[in-house]
Amino acid sequence: ERAKRLLADRQFAEAIPTLDAASAASPNSLYIHYLLGECYLKANRPKDAVPAFQIVLKIDPRYPPALIGLGESLAETGRVEEGAEHLRASLSLDDGNIRAHGLYAQALRRLGRLDDALAACHRGLALRPSDPDLTNELGAILEKQGRSSEAVEMYRRALAASPALHAARLNAAVALFLSGR
Repeated sequence: ERAKRLLADRQFAEAIPTLDAASAASPNSLYIHYLLGECYLKANRPKDAVPAFQIVLKIDPRYPPALIGLGESLAETGRVEEGAEHLRASLSLDDGNIRAHGLYAQALRRLGRLDDALAACHRGLALRPSDPDLTNELGAILEKQGRSSEAVEMYRRALAASPALHAARLNAAVALFLSGR
């Protein structure tokens, strides 16, 4: 009950001890371990999220949300190649998940696989053409390819769709500064 209240109030870090105790009491609960992993991610503790998502995948190896969470956690802890594989696996089970497309494209970009990242981003944008996070990621990929004018345009589109998207605002400012504009 306490965990539900904390989650409803978006108090993810505060929910961790309660969910951790619940996971010990219910070691086979996919739901509790999944929520614990997500709370660790939201609390900026991706290293701690990894075991929670791994437990979920022992219970159900084909649970796309846990594959996405594990992929994101691994990428955030520097295990980008391994994270990308989990994200790819999640998309093979549920190709309609926009978050997974964005995280997969980001991981591929970080690995320097820019053509693959571009393709992954375009697959996600085909599902939701005006998604601000994917549009921002497309800008980051284009910028990495040296296509700064196109990148700035993508950042502007992302900001038009979501004016509060801090990452796009920062990316646009950096790209404009580096290009001398």
